Amino acid sequence: MNYFELFEIPVTFEVQSALLKRTFYELSRKFHPDFHTSSEEQEKVLEKSTQINEAYRILSDENARMKYILSIFSDFEEKGNEALPQDFLMEMMDWNETLDDLEENPSENAKSALETEISAAESNFYLAVKPLIISYKVGDDLTEIKKYYLKKRYLLRMRERLFSFAPL
Repeated sequence: MNYFELFEIPVTFEVQSALLKRTFYELSRKFHPDFHTSSEEQEKVLEKSTQINEAYRILSDENARMKYILSIFSDFEEKGNEALPQDFLMEMMDWNETLDDLEENPSENAKSALETEISAAESNFYLAVKPLIISYKVGDDLTEIKKYYLKKRYLLRMRERLFSFAPL
């Protein structure tokens, strides 16, 4: 049973947060260890409660949910950059060089410009894949969504690096 089945909600990248939260509370009450007295029953309920909490944690987080869907419905492994286009990787090399320069010679203007470029890239990548994300049904091809996820993760690491060495 996957987490969507556990919560009895459709597999989607865009979960309705109110429905997810309501279902989480219902399941949490139903499988709360305090409401089950026998030790055998408590052990099973505790295991189920742990599963419910983990499912909620993953399904309520956009990035974790995307990774989860990719992992259960495709051959996704978050290793390597083989799925990323060469032009994207070249742009990342350029941005990494800019980050290297910024670490050596901090500049608020250059840092702000790079932050703007990263934000624009994130937005453009999302807009390109948004129709696939919105209309996703189990069995659809996930290739472009995988690429989007990997690009998004790459940009997140870039952003973390950008803000690790000097505040804006």
